[in-house]
Amino acid sequence: MTKIQAAVKPYRNSDPAMAMVREFEERVEELGYSSLVKEAATYAEESLQLQLEYPNPICIKHDSEEVITAEKLKAELRRGLKQKTREAVHEQSWQWKLTSMRREDMSLNFNGCFWWLSGWKQCQTHTVAGMFELYEQLLPLYACQTTHTDTTGKVLCRLCNKAPESVAHVLAGCTALAQTKYTTRHNAALKILFFEILQDLGLVDSVPPWYSLLKPKPVYESHNA
Repeated sequence: MTKIQAAVKPYRNSDPAMAMVREFEERVEELGYSSLVKEAATYAEESLQLQLEYPNPICIKHDSEEVITAEKLKAELRRGLKQKTREAVHEQSWQWKLTSMRREDMSLNFNGCFWWLSGWKQCQTHTVAGMFELYEQLLPLYACQTTHTDTTGKVLCRLCNKAPESVAHVLAGCTALAQTKYTTRHNAALKILFFEILQDLGLVDSVPPWYSLLKPKPVYESHNA
């Protein structure tokens, strides 16, 4: 994607410096050396035919002869990448079953489930992995009774061993998490309200982001509160 977009950029930009880049790449290609344009055409040839003509470079889809303008190229490349990824996952039997059921699950909305990834840039890796495990229902109960990808029959929670491990149990019913993760989540939620109240009373100047590690001080004082 990077190679193709980099090759298209000089052909849609009127900057004189980009004209020099175009001339250089075309000259290099004429001499038979490796060039950015040639590499981009090679990467694109699986599904697209590049037609790099200044000032309106376009791509033509092999399957439908549809013309893709430079403005729509990025979205088309992403769509093609998703399709290739989907085909690769389809070859993995158990992964395909899990992802298919997730796509068909009406309770999982793409924007609602994944918007926080764009807003929380410094999210820790294990947090992202844990959220995706919940989204994909990678739990013993789900694997045994729904997808049948696990034939061991072990469905008890791996933390408390007292109840079947399900999404609802992990989020709010596990005794092993009651005094640790649940307490932390409870305090984090109330911390948002607490700082909003502090700001209303003029005790702080701003409210930290909800994922901030900032801890409230024992006492806040001003001439009013």
